[in-house]
Amino acid sequence: PLSPQHQQQQQQATTPTTLGLPVLGFLPTVAGISTLAGLSAAAPTAEAAAPQDRPVLREPAPNPRGSRDEGNIWRLARDVDGCRLIQDALETAQSDRERMVMASELRGRVWQAMRHRHANHVLQKCIVTMRPDAVQFIVDELGAKGPSAVSRAARHAYGCRILQRLLEHCRSDQLVVLVEALVCDCVALSKHVYGNFVMQHVLEYGTTSQRLLVLQELERFAHELGRDIHSGAVLAQALAHGPPAERASLARSLVCQEGALAAMARTRHGSAAAKLVLEALEGWELMEAQRQLSLEMSSLSSRRYGRAVVACLPRLLGSSASVPEPLAGGRRRRRKQGEAP
Repeated sequence: PLSPQHQQQQQQATTPTTLGLPVLGFLPTVAGISTLAGLSAAAPTAEAAAPQDRPVLREPAPNPRGSRDEGNIWRLARDVDGCRLIQDALETAQSDRERMVMASELRGRVWQAMRHRHANHVLQKCIVTMRPDAVQFIVDELGAKGPSAVSRAARHAYGCRILQRLLEHCRSDQLVVLVEALVCDCVALSKHVYGNFVMQHVLEYGTTSQRLLVLQELERFAHELGRDIHSGAVLAQALAHGPPAERASLARSLVCQEGALAAMARTRHGSAAAKLVLEALEGWELMEAQRQLSLEMSSLSSRRYGRAVVACLPRLLGSSASVPEPLAGGRRRRRKQGEAP
């Protein structure tokens, strides 16, 4: 026989207040968000469980303080299954007001949520699904601690994701304080394993003036960035999205650093930047780039990305140009062995 507690749960499962998932897609009112509090942390996820076994979202008993909803969203946001439920709820909400009610529990906790392995996904989903004005509190809380804190967020494994989502979905006038902090530290961030992703987004989604400031800094420190494994992707974005004159100037600065172009050509993201460098050059500058690559031909010919960079030289130099012999020979050897060129 079932215990009284189990009998009560079965009765609640058949009442109109019990809801299926995703949460807000079936809520009659915004107040129904409080039903999230009845979710058991040990229950199977909605996708994996049979209908009768899915977690029951029921109306909790009022707490002594009289606030039934306080803490429910924040508690679930830090749970591996709960954070998925909230993301689904944000995705399927029928109004902006429903999303704003859920997001309200993140106010004052943005830094905590940003650093949490589960809650950071809820924060990202808020940015993606809500109107830019509705997530202004996220921008404000991140910027309130000053430029150095913004740079630390960009270096964080989860914080970099929050900044990327803000750059993708918010207006540029909302992000002035954050972007100014990122621009001031753009060289160090470009060389960071996580920060480089944020700087790529600044170059892709920032204003023309913001891109110009970043390109000027990248040009000043081309001697450091050209050989760095992480900054190659940032250089590629700068050469792809910057103003034409600044792109050409950055390309010349990289070629002036002996060996930097070849070092870039050896790596996955650096090779993309190296191709854009070659496309931005002409005349004697392009010939100088060819000379530097030819000095490293044996090394480049043994690497897939290096071969791709050198292979674009004939098109840029003209139809009379040819692929240097070490590279061509390397390709013939691989074809004999049945390997892809």
